[in-house]
Amino acid sequence: MKSYLVVGGSSGIGKQIAEMLYMEGHRVFATYCRNKKESKDRLSYHYLDVTSDEVDFAFLTARLDGVVYCPGSLRLRSFNRTALADYEADYRLQVVGALKVLQHVVPFMKENGRGSVVLFSSVAAGRGF
Repeated sequence: MKSYLVVGGSSGIGKQIAEMLYMEGHRVFATYCRNKKESKDRLSYHYLDVTSDEVDFAFLTARLDGVVYCPGSLRLRSFNRTALADYEADYRLQVVGALKVLQHVVPFMKENGRGSVVLFSSVAAGRGF
C-alpha cells in the first residue's frame, strides 16, 4: 500500500483522484478548504488553506509516495473582464500554494526514497479573449 497526499481532494478532479487511489487500496490524505468530507478508513480529509501564512501538515505520516496538487477556482470570464486582483489570487493559489506544499512534503517523499508530483491548474482555463 502506498501513501498519497491529494491537495484539493474534496471536489472536482481532486475528489476523483482521491477516490480512485482509495479504491486501488492506497492510503490517501486528502485536503479541503471549503467542501468538508467525511473520512473513511484509508481516506482521511484534513482542512488546509494553502493561501494562508501558516499551513499545518501534522496529519501526514512519515512517508509519501506521491502528491497531487489540484485545488482551484475557476473564473469563467473573458480575459479583458478579469481583474488583475483575480489573476493575483489565482497565482497565490496555483503557484505559491503549490510551492508551499512542496516545501513541506518533500521530506516525506525523501523518506520513501522516491515519489512523484502531479499539478493540475485552472489558472488559464476557461478564459477567452
